[in-house]
Amino acid sequence: MKKPNQTKTILDQALALNTQEQTVLLKQIKDSEIRRQVETLLADENQLNQFLEENQTKQIQHTDHQEIKPGSLIKRIRIIKLLGQGGMGSVYLGFDEKLERQVAVKSIRPEHLSNLETQQRFVREAQILSKINHPSICQLYDYIETAQGDFLVLEYIKGKPLYESPLSYEKKLTALADLAAALCVAHEHGIVHRDLKPDNIMITDEGKLKVLDFGIAQSLTTPEAKNQQSTKTNSSLLTQHGSLVGTIRYMSPEQAKGHSIETASDLYALGIIAQEVFSHKAAYQVMETNQLLSDVQQGKRQEAKELPLPIRKLVEQLTQINPTDRPTAESTAEQIKSIINAPKQKRKNLIKYASMTVGLVLVFILFWQWQRFGNQEVRNEQIKAYENSINTLLKQAEQIYVLPLHPISTEINEILTQGSLLYENIETDERLTEPDKQRLLGIILLKSESFQAAIDLLEAGHAEPELLADAWIKLYIEKTSEFSEVNGFEQAMNDKNLRENYLEPAIKYINKAQEDSNQNNPLFQAFKLSQTDSLDSGLVAINEVLTNEQWNKDAVNLKALMLSASMVDAQQKGYWEQAKTLALQTADTYQQSIQMARSYPDSYINLCEVFLVLLTDAIQRNGEQVYRFAEQGIAACKNALTILPESLFPKQLLSRIYMMKAQWEISIGAHADDSIAQAKYWNQKITAVDNLLSVSWNQALVHAIEAKQYMLTGGAVQPALDESQKLFDYLLKVETEYKPYIISDLLFVLIFQGQEMMRQNQDPTSVFQQAQRLYDEAILTPDLLISEQRGLINNMAQVLFLQLSLQFERDENIIPLGQKLLAFLNPAENMLSKDPNQLINLANTHLLMAEYLRHQQQPFVEHLTAAEDYISQAMTINNTDYGILLSQAALMTLQSYGNSQNYTQANQVFKNAVDIYPDNPYSQQAWAEGLLVQAHNSQTRSQQTTAIKMALEKINLSLTIDPANQLFINTQNKLYEYAKSESIKLSP
Repeated sequence: MKKPNQTKTILDQALALNTQEQTVLLKQIKDSEIRRQVETLLADENQLNQFLEENQTKQIQHTDHQEIKPGSLIKRIRIIKLLGQGGMGSVYLGFDEKLERQVAVKSIRPEHLSNLETQQRFVREAQILSKINHPSICQLYDYIETAQGDFLVLEYIKGKPLYESPLSYEKKLTALADLAAALCVAHEHGIVHRDLKPDNIMITDEGKLKVLDFGIAQSLTTPEAKNQQSTKTNSSLLTQHGSLVGTIRYMSPEQAKGHSIETASDLYALGIIAQEVFSHKAAYQVMETNQLLSDVQQGKRQEAKELPLPIRKLVEQLTQINPTDRPTAESTAEQIKSIINAPKQKRKNLIKYASMTVGLVLVFILFWQWQRFGNQEVRNEQIKAYENSINTLLKQAEQIYVLPLHPISTEINEILTQGSLLYENIETDERLTEPDKQRLLGIILLKSESFQAAIDLLEAGHAEPELLADAWIKLYIEKTSEFSEVNGFEQAMNDKNLRENYLEPAIKYINKAQEDSNQNNPLFQAFKLSQTDSLDSGLVAINEVLTNEQWNKDAVNLKALMLSASMVDAQQKGYWEQAKTLALQTADTYQQSIQMARSYPDSYINLCEVFLVLLTDAIQRNGEQVYRFAEQGIAACKNALTILPESLFPKQLLSRIYMMKAQWEISIGAHADDSIAQAKYWNQKITAVDNLLSVSWNQALVHAIEAKQYMLTGGAVQPALDESQKLFDYLLKVETEYKPYIISDLLFVLIFQGQEMMRQNQDPTSVFQQAQRLYDEAILTPDLLISEQRGLINNMAQVLFLQLSLQFERDENIIPLGQKLLAFLNPAENMLSKDPNQLINLANTHLLMAEYLRHQQQPFVEHLTAAEDYISQAMTINNTDYGILLSQAALMTLQSYGNSQNYTQANQVFKNAVDIYPDNPYSQQAWAEGLLVQAHNSQTRSQQTTAIKMALEKINLSLTIDPANQLFINTQNKLYEYAKSESIKLSP
């Protein structure tokens, strides 16, 4: 971009001005290229944010208030987490401790408040907004001025953007009416939104419309929603387009030309939104920014002939080029109400006309009765025909699933095409009443797994309770699964919103279905038992269903969900063995499903995910069946890709499985090159456009695993660590519910970074400080899951132990930090008492403190007793891990030091550990350090000399692998110094 510094300076000035002032400023710019750049950036929100991020001044980068840590208090508002960032500030989720409610907190960057007029305008706009009271407008609660900066406190909206919310025709009209009504109130107060677009229009979880950022779009850019989940609706195309061009396509022609903006500009945006919502197509044909800007200036939108006539007329009125030709918000709201009420008015007119004379009424009634009964029979036949068509399509899909393993995309797409045609035929069939259409369309959406949209139509169509029970059960399962991923299973089971809004309607319709048919649906009863009695009773009931069915997809999914829920519950309570058993049962459920439906992709994908859970657990705990779980997971994912070659999730899972396999192979001294190559290969199969977060995260971890391999083989570690760190720097900026996991993985990388700096004889203090900051941030996350705690605590413990080891190497007093680490790892505090990683971290801390006290000639038996207890517990879980064996050998060495002085058993355990991974230089060093302790306590000259020579042999093996490692060099120097001080003769 030409002259970025000049562009940045002018852009900063423009952002502090209103629209008319910006127009005057732009006319004063003589350089046409800079003027064009500034105009484009002001018009395009995404380009503006990207430019600001790339051209931040030092003042902005070092402003403290931009990074408000979770847990910070702004007067009575407790900050929970960062929600997003924009060109003018940041948005946080906060909790008002006085009023006990969640709020959105927007911080305003100080460079936009340095101008007194700008600050006064912020305050003035906040005052105006505080007077607006409308249920469809996000409310402004407070304007807070502090030493940290200025903050807007707003209503926190839980919901989805307009384009992510599947709405029926009637609900679309209702949403437009609410939007127009909100504009009426705003315009009455002299406020023009200036940035009306689907991103700024939310549909709450309760189905209500909310408009965001009234009156402040000119001053405070709303952050874009991050890590959007893909939708199954046609409107996903609009999302993709929207993410490319920002807000230009929702501007009015006068706004795109830089002219003054009046209330009519908002109405033009409303027209564009209405066209896209009802047509599911972008209103403008081009997406390239400059051409799009030109088309918007000329009002060259695409005609939407497929729109219903009343909607098409409304859009044409709202998108008139001349602002004065557009209707007001008030008249628009009235017009939309007329469209909504048109069917009711039509019926009223018919009744009025029919009542003109008694004779005509009688004739009309007779004719109406004849037509009604005649048409009812035709309608019933047509409804039955449509239901048969839906069932036929479902049977065709099931027949495809039960065939031998084969690609199904073409066949399923043909069925989907038929389904779409069927949907359109029902929508346009004049023989059907509106409730008939709604019920049939609801059935199609139910079978297509669009449950919320299905429920809306089924209820509007007065569908049978059994259909509604089926839809509500599946919607509850979907919502509970989403909630559990973020907040945990236990919170999901106790969440009031989930129970009241989703579970209770499901139970209500289950009961009503039973009353109407006087029969129990076994699947419904199994679900009801799992929610009102216990998961175990639900499992018993669902097993009975499965024994009586050849293949029941819903029954399989429900059983797997119950088992997964129990597994997550066990994990959260630290019952790792029980969790493993439940995971194996879940895998068996999916394998049974595969035997009956060999081309059903979901079973393979879910099975692959379960094996990844089992693989991770095996690596972290006992090392049992690692290769088996990896191979089965890989096979399941590859089978899923045979069925659906373009599916993304199996590729993500494959990359993760190969990464875990590589990490295991490195830890046991096996060759990991092939697994690392496979992890890279499958990650590259997922393009950044598909899932930038997942691709970057996987890539960062692959680099970290490569660094670990290089560290154990004497390779160049730092380049791989630098690449990993760079990607994690990006990931930390992404607002995602997975942030605790990202920080945990980054701590894993920082351990290697600290080890590498110690290896190079550099000071790693800055790394330890960074790790502590990240851990402190993550541990404040509300409702942190046990699985999140597990990684954070174990990895932070490794960082602290590395810091402790450095103090020991420097002959510093390690007792204060050792006591801190022991308190940090207290099993009673973090519920990880059965985790072998934590147990061995505790044991190693006690062992290092014992060794320090031995050097100081102080009692250390107490630490040995504690270490022995923790090692014993770890050995009951995993008695073959070389790391645990090394700790046991070190324990035996120190125990023999004070008692028998017989080191035969200790050396045998050292040998057992080294034999597991003979090429691990750190194992050889650990044995050399143990032999040095033995030499110090040898009773004879011969024993002393033998121990030192054997120790030198071990450390020389380490240096053969990694000759530049300063830790190994230090150990070698200690051995030579001891030999010299004791006059031990060494062979040349």
